[in-house]
Amino acid sequence: NPRCWIEALQAFYRRAQRYPDAEAALRKARQADPKNLAVLFQLGAVIERQKKLDDADAVFRGALLVEPESAPILNYLGYMNADRNVKVEEALSFVQKALSADPENGSYLDSLAWALYRLGRHADAEAAVRKAVQSQGNNAVVVSHLGFILAARGQTADAVKYLTLSLGGEDEDGELDRPRVEDKLRELLRAETKKP
Repeated sequence: NPRCWIEALQAFYRRAQRYPDAEAALRKARQADPKNLAVLFQLGAVIERQKKLDDADAVFRGALLVEPESAPILNYLGYMNADRNVKVEEALSFVQKALSADPENGSYLDSLAWALYRLGRHADAEAAVRKAVQSQGNNAVVVSHLGFILAARGQTADAVKYLTLSLGGEDEDGELDRPRVEDKLRELLRAETKKP
């Protein structure tokens, strides 16, 4: 089956972080089966990893035309747009829809927290991210989100603790934005040293 071969090839490329090659393989797989949700999801993810965010958005929206209730696609699109601070109200609604299908999913709870954070709803964001941390444990991105949200709530000491923990957390896919975390840590530590 050529489609299986193409999907196996793109999985190899993705693990090797050869995203342009993975994208090419997935585009071939999509031509062979344009409504294959798994292919569409992986294609969107591989494009997003290359920071071609508008293109990834278009692929995920195309996937939602195939399956409007797909919780993984709703969550990915919602988180991606909340993270880049684009269409955040819509992103929140996508994540809420994903959570209605899978209310205990830690990744979805983290996405919810991040969208709420972007909207300035910090108390609600903290409640959601604490639930995400309970299920995601030592996930570096989730722990960093808790740090950012606590910083926004003025809880500097705890924010520093969680941001520092995130730098040593589980991040096998390299998803943690280390420069953003390190910048926030420096900012918080500078502010602390200036206090009388």
